[in-house]
Amino acid sequence: MNKKTWSFLIVTALLIVMTSLSAMKGSLEVGIVELVQGIFTGGNEDVEVIKDLRFPRIIIALFTGAALAVSGVLFQAVMKNPLADAGVIGI
Repeated sequence: MNKKTWSFLIVTALLIVMTSLSAMKGSLEVGIVELVQGIFTGGNEDVEVIKDLRFPRIIIALFTGAALAVSGVLFQAVMKNPLADAGVIGI
């Protein structure tokens, strides 16, 4: 495998680990086994609260990060400058 494939696999693994950690940690702490069981079988009240409150926030954060990344790539493509940022146009 080449370097890009390894980089993609490592970043994907880190994304999964960090998403799991953000779902487990907080005022209601749940273990990974309990969380996975709760997602697939219903689980207890703590897991239901996590599914109703934390998962939407996690999904919104993932989509926001992806949107910012895409906007940065588009901005660099339009300016034809790989180092372009918002300061180029005065934002």
